[in-house]
Amino acid sequence: MSSEKKEANYLDFELKIDPGAGRDYPICVINSPAGQASETMRFPFDELVLENRLKDLQIALLRSGGKHRRVKLPEEQAVQNFGKALFAALFCGEVRSRYDVGLTKAAQQGKGLRIKLRVQSPELAALPWEFMFDERQGEFLCLSRRTPIVRYVELPQPIQPVSVELPLRILGMIAAPDDLPDLDIQREKQRIEKAVKDLEKKGLVELTWLPGQTWRDLQKAMRGGPWHIFHFIGHGGFDDHRDEGLICLANEEGKRHLLSATQLGRLLADHEPLRLVLLNACEGARGGGGDIFSSSASILVQRGIPAVIAMQYEITDRAAIEFSRTFYEVLAEGQPIDASTAEARKSISLAVNNTLEWGTPVLYMRSPDGVLFSPEQAPLKEKIIPPVTQPAPEKQPGFAKIERLMPALLEEMREDIRNNPTKREFVILKRGWQYNSSERYLAYYLDEHDDLEGKLEVLVNLGFLREITYNNVRRFIFQEEFVDYLTAT
Repeated sequence: MSSEKKEANYLDFELKIDPGAGRDYPICVINSPAGQASETMRFPFDELVLENRLKDLQIALLRSGGKHRRVKLPEEQAVQNFGKALFAALFCGEVRSRYDVGLTKAAQQGKGLRIKLRVQSPELAALPWEFMFDERQGEFLCLSRRTPIVRYVELPQPIQPVSVELPLRILGMIAAPDDLPDLDIQREKQRIEKAVKDLEKKGLVELTWLPGQTWRDLQKAMRGGPWHIFHFIGHGGFDDHRDEGLICLANEEGKRHLLSATQLGRLLADHEPLRLVLLNACEGARGGGGDIFSSSASILVQRGIPAVIAMQYEITDRAAIEFSRTFYEVLAEGQPIDASTAEARKSISLAVNNTLEWGTPVLYMRSPDGVLFSPEQAPLKEKIIPPVTQPAPEKQPGFAKIERLMPALLEEMREDIRNNPTKREFVILKRGWQYNSSERYLAYYLDEHDDLEGKLEVLVNLGFLREITYNNVRRFIFQEEFVDYLTAT
């Protein structure tokens, strides 16, 4: 991260949705490169239809990310149609015109267009706007770094980037009460540590894990620090009776202790250096229908946290891991938080086959330009971090299984990685096929391995490979965890 002030990467397109009557809502472009505009949005769904559409979305999320498929499931197509309807309703008339001009002007300046949503209607604030789909571009808005979507909260207190002496200090907390379902938290912890390892060596980031999992442990940590980022891993939910989000910590006996968002804000808000909270917990972004400040994320922003990332639906461990890994990498490069979030969404979409979970994270922000940190000095000299003893490879999940299923293929992969340590991509071919490419790829042949495609599908589903089929040629990328295993055995 450079200590020099970076030019803003975005122009703002700030759009406000006011409470309405029936299905009609006043909307206003209050800031954009093309000026202001006002329209009336006709919401496309009545209450019953909306309820069914949201159910379809949750079903699609639950079914997405499975094994390789060539066509969209009906539920996935329904999500895209839902996103089209949201986009068409919100970007209507003069609002659409201002948006199109804004995109053009931003592109001319080599910038993106940050879409700031200020939703004042509680029932609309609870909707998953992150799934908006622009049919003209053939893409979901928030999957492009050019059009990040931010839930912008304007509050009276001004927010300025905090001046920090590098490294950025991350406080991680894992809560796994004994009476709740197990999470793959240890694996995520290892992946986050791996993601920031090089950043730690350069003095850009320092990750510390809170040893306890009670609110008293967190309160004690907040008296120390300084902490710039708080990353929570665990269970979350929404209290319909109190109309408020919550997270699950543990009590002194290791059983669940429900902490409301208001109480969490009370613990965090007085720690002045804190600029970002990441809630890797289910429904941390879910809001109620009676208050725009009802989700855990929006309550924390209301209490003074400049930016919060939370989940509006349940998210799988694998998607959450991919999000965290890319997010911290890009944030440490000095990018605004919305650019970091957009890149992390993209990683989910690429790393997990057929998934829709990239729309699950929601960014709430009250920093006008997305810049949360202003480093005062160059990075510290590279420091030596003692090597961490890794678990024996055969104890890693899934490895014993694949050794039994495909020993000959794994041995060939080991040999290829050793002989080509920088190569990560490969194709599958038949002997005699020609694959024209300017780059040299590793290749595995259908003639030489029984059910090669089936074996590769197993590796993809276990997260060891990622498929990037292009122009009808099946191409794959070795994931680093798998490379580590192959080179260590």
